[in-house]
Amino acid sequence: MKPNMHVKMLNFLILIIFMLFMTSCSKGSNVGGVSNDGIITNSKLTDREKQLMNGIGADKLFVFDVNIKNENINWVEVWLDYYEKGELKSKITGVGTQVKPSNENLGFLMLSKQSSSVNKKEEKWIVSYNSKASGGTGSTTVTKPKINLTSVSMPSERNKIVIDKVINLAVIEEGDNVTGISEEIFNNTNSYIEKALKSNSIYVLRCKFIHK
Repeated sequence: MKPNMHVKMLNFLILIIFMLFMTSCSKGSNVGGVSNDGIITNSKLTDREKQLMNGIGADKLFVFDVNIKNENINWVEVWLDYYEKGELKSKITGVGTQVKPSNENLGFLMLSKQSSSVNKKEEKWIVSYNSKASGGTGSTTVTKPKINLTSVSMPSERNKIVIDKVINLAVIEEGDNVTGISEEIFNNTNSYIEKALKSNSIYVLRCKFIHK
């Protein structure tokens, strides 16, 4: 199957998973204690959703449920930054899409990956945001991370959305001497990277909700 066909199928799968997510919300799912501009929570896929992803060779890395409460928010950006030896090298992929909290406040964002059908040393990494009436996907091809690898998502079950504020959602560390990622990286990412991760490479999944 051609690589671009894999991406199209994954986009379709993401839509299916979102519809399943919306169905579960309508059956009584409730995000309590919502404050400020909204809440992001770690999400766990059901067995059915995992089977759908495995069926096309996709593997999820991180999935988050989003509940937007500030109706001034009309745009979301999700991206992946790459750091090498403590220095920000590039934004390797990202996506921006319109949101309408008045009628589609529930959504989810995800970082997933697919093995390349052409080069076994490469993977396609996909970031996406989807809601009831909108969505977007960005992808990039990366060299498969080294065996020594750790990953971590938000240290708590919930993370407040604050309009115009960058939120650090997840981190993937790779290198010859992986020591593990401290929760400090979610409090002051750049400072922590400069001090503690100079010998390794990391990918940081980030998002921002804005009014434009």
